[in-house]
Amino acid sequence: MSTNFYKIDPLLAKEKCRVIIWSEGTEPNHVYPSGIHGCLSEFLNRQTRIVAKAVHLDGTNQGLNETLLKPTDVLIWFGHQRHLEVQDALVAQIVQRVSQGMGFIALHSSHFSKPFQQLLNTRAAWQSYIEEGGPERICVVDEKHPIASHVQNFELPESEMYTEPFEVPTPMDVVFEGTWKNGETSREVMTWKKALGKIVYLRMGHESYPIYTHPSVQQIILNAILWCHGGAQ
Repeated sequence: MSTNFYKIDPLLAKEKCRVIIWSEGTEPNHVYPSGIHGCLSEFLNRQTRIVAKAVHLDGTNQGLNETLLKPTDVLIWFGHQRHLEVQDALVAQIVQRVSQGMGFIALHSSHFSKPFQQLLNTRAAWQSYIEEGGPERICVVDEKHPIASHVQNFELPESEMYTEPFEVPTPMDVVFEGTWKNGETSREVMTWKKALGKIVYLRMGHESYPIYTHPSVQQIILNAILWCHGGAQ
């Protein structure tokens, strides 16, 4: 696998946060022509503080290996239908790197991914899933948290509903919450720590809706990356 992603000027590498966005590749092409990983890498590579690489499950070594993971500052993960195909050896490498200080950001249905479940030692199940496509109001609940920086309350015109409770350890932070017209609420952005690494879960998002193109969602992901970068600091 090519490692050209990291062959940049050494001084620049010290300043930039090195990010990998991984996807299982099941998102519809008409919604994400370059995949969710491609969509987010295109956005992130326009940011002056980020250098991002898109990889996927069907790539060599399932898109990742120890050589790529070792210098990575933050790994973003999108899985949906193919969680069980991810090799346990790769999951072990990811968990080890997070413990050593790499950030891990799980998107939407990645709560059922092997890395997320092993990092939190939990089944990570929501009570129910309702793919109704209705609007969702996203509200900031921790205005002082860095992940909320430059983000105000906003609405997603189409969103899949996950209902509480969510079977995870008590989060360190809950930064955003979502509400629907039927009165249901859910925690949208949560954080934890694993040894030296930081973990973020973003519930918002769906492969059938272009949620990851929304400016506020992209800002939240950028903020989460920068918060993760630096491990336990």
